[in-house]
Amino acid sequence: MKKLLTVAAVGVVAMFLLGGTCEGPPSLEPPDISKVVMGESDVTVYWNPSVDEENEDFTGYNVYLFTDSTLYDLAGDNDTLADYLVNSSPISDTTYTITGLDQDTIYYIQVRTVSGEDNVGDYNLSQPYVKASPRPERTVTLELEVSPSSQCAIDFASGEIGTRGDLSTTWGDMWVDYDSQLDSVWFDSPMHGNTNCRTTLLENKGQMNFDDLWEVTQDPTEESVGIDEGDLIVAKTEDGNYVKIYVEVLDKTGSPPTVKITYAYQNVTGFPGF
Repeated sequence: MKKLLTVAAVGVVAMFLLGGTCEGPPSLEPPDISKVVMGESDVTVYWNPSVDEENEDFTGYNVYLFTDSTLYDLAGDNDTLADYLVNSSPISDTTYTITGLDQDTIYYIQVRTVSGEDNVGDYNLSQPYVKASPRPERTVTLELEVSPSSQCAIDFASGEIGTRGDLSTTWGDMWVDYDSQLDSVWFDSPMHGNTNCRTTLLENKGQMNFDDLWEVTQDPTEESVGIDEGDLIVAKTEDGNYVKIYVEVLDKTGSPPTVKITYAYQNVTGFPGF
């Protein structure tokens, strides 16, 4: 009997030594974030799948939100990492919207893959995080400049509209120029054709949807750009604020002729994201 117990005990020890215990699932590769769309108080992040979602170890994705860029390299098993988790359970989709955010704050967003019950993988080494900041968004109608009283100028930060004559060193970021003989319309920097005004640089990105562009990778360089309905224009004000402007409706035959635009104004100076 004693001999049998001894053999059993040796068997149990051997089982542990040979890896007979159940190990957790392996960590899975993190995804690549493909796009971030910023709203007025929210941010929607999109990513490309990093693993085959039929993988038996795959549970979903976790999204983390930091206001300090130095926190991105927390290990997956670090208890502190959970403090920055924004989803309540792993996400099976490849997009997620984070709400209740401040417009004057830059956020650092990270997506990691979850395997098993709660095994959080590492961050993406080639893309530790993406930056985002919610921004104001407005839809306004401007008149094309056909007379000194035309309400053709705008101050992006305030959304106030005025005449070309209202443009100054302290007010105004753009005005709408119109040549009825050429039947052409331009968005102009205040300094274009004027004196003692602010300078805004612009670039027409062509026919694009409003949310197609979420960051500026190269600063605009033009003081005047021709526009048409459906165009998306990028601007950078003299103060260093980035703006994207979508031409909703261009009515050159109305009385007065007008252009309806929707624009996002990034009020964090120097941050080229929308």
